[in-house]
Amino acid sequence: MEEKADLSEVLWIDELSAQNIKVSNFPTVTLRNTSKEPRMFILEDNAMDQDTLRPADLFSFQNFRDLFTTESLASDIKLEIGVQTILFTDLVGSTKFYEQEGDAAAFTEVRKHFQKTYEGVQKHDGAIVKTIGDAVMASFSKTSDALEAAIEMQEYFNGSNPDTRLRLRITLHTGPCLAVNFDNNIDYFGNTVNLTAKIQSIAEAGQIGFTQKVFQDKEVVEILQKKNLLCQEIDFEQKWSKKIIPVYRVDVS
Repeated sequence: MEEKADLSEVLWIDELSAQNIKVSNFPTVTLRNTSKEPRMFILEDNAMDQDTLRPADLFSFQNFRDLFTTESLASDIKLEIGVQTILFTDLVGSTKFYEQEGDAAAFTEVRKHFQKTYEGVQKHDGAIVKTIGDAVMASFSKTSDALEAAIEMQEYFNGSNPDTRLRLRITLHTGPCLAVNFDNNIDYFGNTVNLTAKIQSIAEAGQIGFTQKVFQDKEVVEILQKKNLLCQEIDFEQKWSKKIIPVYRVDVS
């Protein structure tokens, strides 16, 4: 059936099969039962309810992650949660820092770094997915929120801040993710996560690396222009596929 957005009257007979019909506002719908038996007609609106709480939104809510880790997702469930922006941080020169300061003093500084990172992610509506050694993985529903969080982190860990001597590299990538229950926590897996981790090789202390998916976001471009951050384009080889993709790097400090 040809869809017409200006259709104002619909006659639906019980012999017709299920169809999607575009109609004008406030249409007249007539339901006709041609049989001698009672019939059930079902009308459904397939538009997404904007008030619905979706898993992707829920998993990006830090308080939910903190309070309901083991109860949120069964261990055998793999849930596609749509597009997320993944952020990875990594301490630069952490091995040397531990050798110079000793384990106890270095751990105190690293723990303070975790707290500052946690605050920055939460401030920009993101959620900490997990920590890996002295690295942090976070997720954001909006790409621009992830970039703003990354910029603020680099402005804090700038090498001249008397409150910390630690330096970070940060990478971002946007794409579909898979949510699973791993070690009694909600974890994300998939190509998006893998690529975000792989491109850390292009960034140094004080820098943010990101993919073309991030760079194509209109709000991201506006933030970079507002902050006067110049992007350097780099060819990145995906060694597993031998494919060359463009990635970008900005130096915040």
